Amino acid sequence: MTSVHAGRDISVDIIRGIAIILVVLGHSNRGQMETMAIAPANLQFLDFIVYAVHMPVFFFVSGYFTFVSLSKRKKSIFLRSRISNIVWPYCLWSIIYCFVGHVMSSLTHVHHMVAWHQILLIGWQPITACRQLSRMMIEANWTAARKVDFSLS
Repeated sequence: MTSVHAGRDISVDIIRGIAIILVVLGHSNRGQMETMAIAPANLQFLDFIVYAVHMPVFFFVSGYFTFVSLSKRKKSIFLRSRISNIVWPYCLWSIIYCFVGHVMSSLTHVHHMVAWHQILLIGWQPITACRQLSRMMIEANWTAARKVDFSLS
């Protein structure tokens, strides 16, 4: 079933597509369950299955591509690409999230602001909405780095 088209492994795209569908299914199922006083057992079971599968699939696929990328490029180029493709957008999103949180808190009576000094700590204490992203980055890259010598040569 693994067919390669123009340098792409179609089976990995299929796995990613299934995982994305599971994410959408999981979020819509959680939304459905939150509208009910007591969620039926079948929705609770679906929630358990979806959340037990979709994130590990993303970790696996991300680790696979990190390993492939590390084996094809110099480690310094890989590190530079991770900083420009992951770390920079993560930092930018955290700043935008804090700014929007402050603006929205000033317009409403809901005060879930993130203190401005917390932006300096996002490498160690990710902002709540960004925690999942940082966990995925760390897990995927750590898994791949354990398999490849990560000295910057």
